[in-house]
Amino acid sequence: MQGLRLALSIGAKRIAGYVATDGEVDISPLLAELAARGHEVHLPRISERGHDMAFIRWHPDNALRRNRYAIPEPVFGGRCPAAQLDLVFVPLLACDRQGNRLGSGAGYYDRCFAFRGTGTTGKKAAQRPLLCGVGYPFQLHDALQADPWDVPLDCALIGSQLIAFRN
Repeated sequence: MQGLRLALSIGAKRIAGYVATDGEVDISPLLAELAARGHEVHLPRISERGHDMAFIRWHPDNALRRNRYAIPEPVFGGRCPAAQLDLVFVPLLACDRQGNRLGSGAGYYDRCFAFRGTGTTGKKAAQRPLLCGVGYPFQLHDALQADPWDVPLDCALIGSQLIAFRN
C-alpha cells in the first residue's frame, strides 16, 4: 500500500485524509491502518457558514455527519491546525504531471494551505504538510491550467503508483 509506505517514509505523525464521495478513491482502509498504528488521523470539516476548513482528529469508531455538500465529517474531535499536519491525502478530479490539481471547485484546500505558496506565483512553498493527491489513472493529465491561488501537490497516488512532482 503506497500511502502507508509514504507516511512511514517521511515519518508522518499527523495525517489528514478524507471520506470518499462521488466516486473518489476510497482511502478508508489506509486511514484505519494508520490509526491502528498510532498515527493521529484527521478529517476535514468545513464551517457551516463561509468557506473555511479545519482538520478534526478522527478514529474509525468516531461518528460522522454529512455537511451541506453531503460529505461525511467528524462530529467530535480535537482540531489540528493545517500547518501542524505532516501529510495530507487530498481528493482530486484531475491533476497534471506538474502537481496542479483540479478539485471540486469550492477552493477549500487552496485556502486552507495557502501558507504553502502557489505554483504560478513563484512564492517559496512551506515544506509541510506534504500534499498528496489521490486519484485514478484516468485523472492524470499532461497539463492543466493553474490559477494564481492554486496550491500544487507534492505527489499523487494514482492507482498503485506514487508520482512525485517536486522534492
